Amino acid sequence: NDGNLYDRISTVLDDILFVEKILAEARQKSLNNGDKTTLLTLKQMSDAYICDFVELMGYELGDPSVVSGITLVYVTNKIYFDEVFAFLSKNNDPTVARRIHNYMRWRIIQTYIEDLSYNYVHAYRIFLNNYYTYTLHSTNEAYCTREVIRRFPLAIHRLYTMNSTKNSNTIETVFEFFLSTKRISSRTVDIRS
Repeated sequence: NDGNLYDRISTVLDDILFVEKILAEARQKSLNNGDKTTLLTLKQMSDAYICDFVELMGYELGDPSVVSGITLVYVTNKIYFDEVFAFLSKNNDPTVARRIHNYMRWRIIQTYIEDLSYNYVHAYRIFLNNYYTYTLHSTNEAYCTREVIRRFPLAIHRLYTMNSTKNSNTIETVFEFFLSTKRISSRTVDIRS
């Protein structure tokens, strides 16, 4: 029995809506001011915002050596970035930190929404369409395809392998490749001798 449960739920909901409002206003400001694509280096982005984008992109790409401070990136909505990071930079304020925390927790939970029943997913999609006044999600076909690939990757690879070789002259292609390689190798040996 938690006597403060409803108060805590209300606080979390208010925090989520507050952050969503900040994001929506930043998006609208970006749209209203004709936000243009901007070319920046990762160093410029790291200096302008509260995030080390060099380290982040190195981690995301799985190889830190492929990016550096001079790596150029396209920022498609700079005004949006400016507004959102201005809000995020206030995270030393305990209220702002709590709001960001509650919002991020909600976003993590949202990643699991599509694992719920189809009826819930469909109702949630209708809600999003009505709330944002445009479609934010993929079609049912794209959703099902993505889920099958995610849940059964080996079966999809096997299916592709079976179908791609069944309707082609795989043996002939491999044999032709072998003969071509053999001819090139023999020419190389002749040239060197």
